Amino acid sequence: MSHAPSPLKRAADLVRMTPDNPETVRGTCSFCGDTVTGRHAIIEYETDSGRPGVWAECPSCGEIVDPTHAQ
Repeated sequence: MSHAPSPLKRAADLVRMTPDNPETVRGTCSFCGDTVTGRHAIIEYETDSGRPGVWAECPSCGEIVDPTHAQ
């Protein structure tokens, strides 16, 4: 089994992971509970299972969070 990183995605592949509307709700902040939208995304990626993931800056407290997995 190789542990080499997967090949880089083409720009067109990455674009499809970005919502068309920057106000699309991505989830909530795990620190303060505020709503995090696509406008606040810093890094968008695809998981090994092919699902989109995101790290975003909370607009209220400024923490970097994974809004889709807020506790």
